[in-house]
Amino acid sequence: MPKQEIKVTVEWVTYPSKTVEDAAWFILKTNAGTCKGSLSWRPRVGERLILTGDYDVYQGRQQFGFSSAKPNIPTDSRALLNYVCELATGVGEAMANQIWALLEEDWREIKSGDLPRFKGNVCYAFDDALESIELDLEKAHILSHLINAGCSRNMAEAAYEEWHKNTIGVVTNNPYRLAELKNYGFKDVDNVIRFSYGITDRDPKRIKSAIIYVMRNLTSEGSTLIEWSTLRDNCVNILSGNQDLISNIVFKMLKEKTLKGFKSAGTIALAIDYHNETKIWNYISK
Repeated sequence: MPKQEIKVTVEWVTYPSKTVEDAAWFILKTNAGTCKGSLSWRPRVGERLILTGDYDVYQGRQQFGFSSAKPNIPTDSRALLNYVCELATGVGEAMANQIWALLEEDWREIKSGDLPRFKGNVCYAFDDALESIELDLEKAHILSHLINAGCSRNMAEAAYEEWHKNTIGVVTNNPYRLAELKNYGFKDVDNVIRFSYGITDRDPKRIKSAIIYVMRNLTSEGSTLIEWSTLRDNCVNILSGNQDLISNIVFKMLKEKTLKGFKSAGTIALAIDYHNETKIWNYISK
């Protein structure tokens, strides 16, 4: 059966307590009953969400288990102002009416003192609510983009934590940048994600990422120096051929100093490993 989509307003965060800020699993009391599932942010009381999942029964009570959630933020400017004022403690509908009467579509430009009560804690609460909504919307858009491209939610979260608002630009330019994230590698991108960005089998970005992936795997076994033939054969294996491109890209990486070559020994090192070992050797040789 297809998943259901419901729109809810958060009335209380039942679990976890307010002191736990990095939790992924939440139990929410909403206007549609109890909802349980994973969120990439801690929702506020009054926040509107669109949840995707299914109803089930727990201890004789119906609840909604959701597998994904996104902010339900009004697109109409006037409705968005009302929503900000709903979330901001001490603001409310009357203040929203006054702000709109004063500035209309330019309501985001309101400053402390523009209205008699719009100052101090009221002003701070308004600004905080607006900033929170804008950040949640930005993050939800980025996560949705990455998940639709084939990323797991965890990978999408890791990418956002690394690059924030620049995430889509970074990944669109080169999806193999995702392989740089902790706990992920070349194969996580190569199996599915690359196709969403038009990366072909012979794309130089793919070949270069495979070379770095193989170098890191081989050097993790001990020596930072890898024989060229070993590097080549391992790359051919995971790339199902493309030996000519592998040689060309390795040559370019040597010129741009991503790799360090030792011609007489027929070995290659990652430039970062070579520089780190050189620093260590210079230090202990003093």
